[in-house]
Amino acid sequence: MVACGIEYVFMEVSAHALYYDKVAGVRFHTAIFTNLTQDHLDFHKTMEAYAKAKAKLFQKTKLAICNADSPYCNQMLEGSTCRRITCTAKGKDADYSADEIEIKSQNGVAYRLSSARTRLRIVCPIAGEFTVINSMQAAICALELGCSPAAIKTALATMGGVKG
Repeated sequence: MVACGIEYVFMEVSAHALYYDKVAGVRFHTAIFTNLTQDHLDFHKTMEAYAKAKAKLFQKTKLAICNADSPYCNQMLEGSTCRRITCTAKGKDADYSADEIEIKSQNGVAYRLSSARTRLRIVCPIAGEFTVINSMQAAICALELGCSPAAIKTALATMGGVKG
């Protein structure tokens, strides 16, 4: 990737990979925590063990963007020394928030993203309530990496979901 001039890589890091130290040599610039579901309890056995494995990611990053609506947010950040940004779609105390949320059935979502220095109206055509937090965290990451608000709005408004 370096030889090809790749500057940014976005990747999902599973709790399995963290548990087995498969990314031990990787230092991440930014890590995003969306949520934990019971999808991997066959492996981790308990939500606490699952959260502990996922929290390893936040020991390996310079910037953490965490969903304050998750009961595991504090556990993700516990003991980390990185810069921390929290976000909410449920009105909790956080650095960024989404309000004026509209779930438009099969037409996606719309909301206002706000922080102390930002106010953006976001429209994303991917259906589902989860799209609010996912697209919000993508927008926050892009803002924190220096992308323009106009570019972020356009990218989110024109993206498609994963097929299948």
